[in-house]
Amino acid sequence: MATIKELYDYIKLQIKLGKPITPFHQAIVDAYEIENTRTFKEISSSHIVKKKVK
Repeated sequence: MATIKELYDYIKLQIKLGKPITPFHQAIVDAYEIENTRTFKEISSSHIVKKKVK
């Protein structure tokens, strides 16, 4: 079974070779490029509880 990245690479190779692609192939390329250009920021948070002194 191929991954989306492998399909993307194969379709881009077909385009480079000048072979026509279907709308389904174009949709895969568009979706992969949109997903690949998203940026995510990972944040970390902690909850500090003040202990009561007896």
